[in-house]
Amino acid sequence: MTISAPAGGRTAVAFDVTRLIRRLDNPAPTGIDRVDMAYTRFLSKLPEIDLHMMTTDVVGARVLSRSMSERVLDIAASGWDPVSDASAVAEQAEILAFLEAPYGVRRPEFAERDTASTQKRGDLLRALRFDQFCGGRRLRRLFEPRDGRPPATYLHVSHSNLNKAKRFHWLSRSRGAAVFFIHDLIPLNYPEFCREDEAARHMERIETVHRHADLILVNSESTKRDLIQYFETTGREPARIEAVPLGIESEFLRPRDIRPPNPVVPYFVVVGTIEPRKNHSLLLQVWRRLVERHGARAPRLVIIGRRGWENESVFNQLERASFLDRHVVECNGMSDVTMRYLLCGACALLTPSFAEGFGLPAAEALTLGTPVIASDLETHNEVYGPYADYLDPIDGRAWLQAIEEFSDRDSPRRLNACARARMYSPPTWQGHIARVRDLLLELNAARA
Repeated sequence: MTISAPAGGRTAVAFDVTRLIRRLDNPAPTGIDRVDMAYTRFLSKLPEIDLHMMTTDVVGARVLSRSMSERVLDIAASGWDPVSDASAVAEQAEILAFLEAPYGVRRPEFAERDTASTQKRGDLLRALRFDQFCGGRRLRRLFEPRDGRPPATYLHVSHSNLNKAKRFHWLSRSRGAAVFFIHDLIPLNYPEFCREDEAARHMERIETVHRHADLILVNSESTKRDLIQYFETTGREPARIEAVPLGIESEFLRPRDIRPPNPVVPYFVVVGTIEPRKNHSLLLQVWRRLVERHGARAPRLVIIGRRGWENESVFNQLERASFLDRHVVECNGMSDVTMRYLLCGACALLTPSFAEGFGLPAAEALTLGTPVIASDLETHNEVYGPYADYLDPIDGRAWLQAIEEFSDRDSPRRLNACARARMYSPPTWQGHIARVRDLLLELNAARA
């Protein structure tokens, strides 16, 4: 991927890729990883933006050379871009063998896929150390006005290191603007679903943003309201806050030309890290009851996502509960092309979360015309509108009834949900970045 050389009149933007570099050896991107990568892909193509990559880590704030920036983007794309994922066919065959197997077949063990970025990351980090020797000089040049041009705007969209305030002290000396993205306030509003001390760390992140931000981006009006309420409660005057919905990955926007799985047993999909707030525990209890009621003919559940934290009860069930052996399967590190394939054949995507900042997987499912059964959250209602079915995340009986009805692909309830899903108009990354571009240009003009 080529990053254009600067031209007169373009707005200089220094995009923080600290998290992106650290995450390159992960088999699949998380939601925030997707945001990081989308910004690098689309901002680098805008003629109005002179894009630079930088890091804010223990070494300090450094601007990468253009050649190093291109190398980071190419390695990330080789590992996460579904177009270049040669293992997709093997992935699909492996999961399809289970889904299309007769009733009663025991689930297989799925291995995490390797990524091209895993092998290259070590070389990248070694090269990065040499590149950073000159990074400080580039930083000073970029954030000082020169030849009538305003200083660069710093852009940070990942939450990474924001709880380490000292790494951002340089912004107080900078003459450029700073823009941050806040994805949610879940650790503050729902600390019971997060790691110990995560609420304190997130408060530090918000304080760093408040101290330096000229503009705060959020992913939904719900998150915007939460953030405004936090600032009001703590007696602070916030910077300007703009809600810009996240976009859908291109793999899910492609024409629906795929032949979905045609399994003997109906199946459902849940996507996301296996952590307490995602409420996998409810689904496992529902599946226990489904197996009790329907035996070998109970539907199957495909869990796409890595194991998270403080969820030992769910992990123990996944490893030891005999009733799950033939009905529930975990898949970690799955590519977008395979996830699209699975969603196209699913009876529905399930998202019973207790809290969300946006909820990309369900938006991706609706984009494909796959029904969504979601928890009745303010954020879900804002993002999915009337196109999803909503249930109380603690009403196990309602989830059981819905899953039983959706297991029949021709049931009136599911056919109605399919019709609504096909009417969903997804947000796109092109639209998201166009709005962010306008905000950056506006901010730049105000400081000229």
